[in-house]
Amino acid sequence: SFYNTLEARTTIHKSSKGPISIAECDAQGKSIIIENTSRSKSIALSNWTLRQESENENTLTFKFPDNCLLRPNQSLKVIIYI
Repeated sequence: SFYNTLEARTTIHKSSKGPISIAECDAQGKSIIIENTSRSKSIALSNWTLRQESENENTLTFKFPDNCLLRPNQSLKVIIYI
């Protein structure tokens, strides 16, 4: 008998610059938590985007709304509904 097993593979690539960092990514790609690691500076996230790419070349993009402000030592969870 010959058995072929399929393996699901998840690769998470996080990148950021400055005090905004990606603290956590859901393994199924359904949510992401970003945080402001600055101790004193609020960061305006207006017009920032999060992009999720899958192996089958589907791309989801989330654009933060106007007036979105992440205060020092605060985090924000973005939930992705497909």
